[in-house]
Amino acid sequence: MPAEFARDDLAKHRMKLSEFGKVNDEKELQAYRLDIPDDIHDKLLAEFAESLCFSCFAPNQVDLQMWEVYGDQGRGICLGFDFKTSNIRKVEYVSKTKVASLPERLFQQWQHERELRNARKKSTRLDKCMMDLLNPYVFTKTEGWKHEQELRAFCQKDEEENGLYFANFSKNGMFLREVILGPACSVTEIQIEELVQAYTRSSIFIRRIVAIEGDPTRDVIAN
Repeated sequence: MPAEFARDDLAKHRMKLSEFGKVNDEKELQAYRLDIPDDIHDKLLAEFAESLCFSCFAPNQVDLQMWEVYGDQGRGICLGFDFKTSNIRKVEYVSKTKVASLPERLFQQWQHERELRNARKKSTRLDKCMMDLLNPYVFTKTEGWKHEQELRAFCQKDEEENGLYFANFSKNGMFLREVILGPACSVTEIQIEELVQAYTRSSIFIRRIVAIEGDPTRDVIAN
């Protein structure tokens, strides 16, 4: 992410969340489809998109293409985490839309709990039901994005600021493990050290990507 955003997130122990209608994939949520009538399908997705956000991660820290797109052309900062949550999963990539039937039990449960929500009565199982129905939508993408090898995690909206939503690291089972500076990042390791001093975890690694001249495929991480 851009260095200024990363430094702000480090200082506030939080991460900006992705919203389903504001991502760079114009086919988001279209790689998977429940075989249900369009009106019900659209209501189901609208309710889900309104209630939850997600965060995106990648396993390859030295992929130059990823740094170009998401790391402010190498000027940004990458945050690495350990996870203590079952919400994070690998994305499945498909060549065409994956269509699945909707189990009658889940459909009836969703309808019932939707009625409870509309009546403003508390339903403790609504989110679980919707997660069961919509997990495949979130964790399925078209194969054109396969090179990213993305991992995703559902997160709660802990904070809102200027129309953006943020998730607290620890509240969502994310524990900062390392901070990686891009090859063209102007932020110094000392500046990052000052930001992570308040973290209770003792071993947060600070590294910098070092480009090997003449061979952009062989960038390395320097301690």
